[in-house]
Amino acid sequence: MFLRSERIFPNELFALIVGNLMDDRSSLRNLALVCKDFAQMSQSILFRAINLDGLSIWGHSYPAGLRYQHHLKSFLRTSSILRFVQQLDVFPNKFFNAGDAARILGDMTSLTAFTLISPKLGHIHAIGSSLPSTLKILCINRLDAADVGAFASTLLLLKSLEALAMTSICVRLTEKLDIVFPRSLKTAFFRTVSSDLLQAIGSGLKSSPLPSLRSIVLDDIFSANSQVPAVLDCSRLWHGLGTDTQIVFVERPFPEAAQAFRATKLIWMWRQYTELAKLLCVTHVSSLPPSVCELVIELDAGEISGQHLPLIPGHREDWSRLDDILVQRHRRGLLTLVCVRCTRRDGFFQVLGPSLCSKGFDRSILEHIEILLPKSKITGFLQVDRDMEDFAPTM
Repeated sequence: MFLRSERIFPNELFALIVGNLMDDRSSLRNLALVCKDFAQMSQSILFRAINLDGLSIWGHSYPAGLRYQHHLKSFLRTSSILRFVQQLDVFPNKFFNAGDAARILGDMTSLTAFTLISPKLGHIHAIGSSLPSTLKILCINRLDAADVGAFASTLLLLKSLEALAMTSICVRLTEKLDIVFPRSLKTAFFRTVSSDLLQAIGSGLKSSPLPSLRSIVLDDIFSANSQVPAVLDCSRLWHGLGTDTQIVFVERPFPEAAQAFRATKLIWMWRQYTELAKLLCVTHVSSLPPSVCELVIELDAGEISGQHLPLIPGHREDWSRLDDILVQRHRRGLLTLVCVRCTRRDGFFQVLGPSLCSKGFDRSILEHIEILLPKSKITGFLQVDRDMEDFAPTM
């Protein structure tokens, strides 16, 4: 006779059944209703990654919107389920408000990755008080200038943080601020942020060097103060970074902001634009900082258009011109290595997003690079990396 608390089947059998349904959320929901054992194992998968898209903030009154609000409210009050959440993406709404955030995050004892859009001061304090030991990845989108100081203080409490992304933070800082990163940080990503913010980060890196920072990814930097020349915008950041930190530019380079740049290695990310060679040679390669002697051109493996860009006859002259510019820099001793890669960007930082493709991935350009850049190939400083398929901010 079995007691109700005893398992009739071994754990391995339960795990095998649940494992076969990993990608079938409907079946997992039904399985969770069978018994307590299946409920716990199924819920650990069902609630592993949660995206609260903030529908209720716009006050939907139709039935689907009301059901959403009811389930969301119940979900955020159920600690036995919240403990399974490992990844959370949230736009603050009336159920995830600044007052409730600390309690909710405190119940998410397994949370390691958190994306928060337009946080209030209470949300920032909740991150520091509820997630100091577990959080490894933090993405902040939009932040008021008045809250930047509080966020800087919160960062120091996150002792396990390994990756930080800050996006769409277009602030002008009127007071001097040093943003010091936790000692555990390995990778940082900044998109559409003001140079004021980067200056504060650079000051923090200068006062508290961070040897663990392996890479920093920069996308779309601008000056928050049009009265200050852009040439000064990023100088503190460049001086604050260690010589071993890998710097990555995403598409739009910023030659003015690259003044005082001292890194010798640079990764440059681009989509497979039809006019890629023209973009590279007309403005950008010739204006690379003189310190850069090793360059990786990282192409998105997503298929952007129906035509393969290296096969369009009208752009052969652009590739030839790019080839000449690269060789000239090499002969002047400014360039010792050019490596071309074509990789998927899915999931990197939860910020870059998936590669922009609808028909799979296209890495065929790698088969043409050595033909398109023959002088660089013959001279011996051009490499084509066919092995790396998924983007990583390393050379």
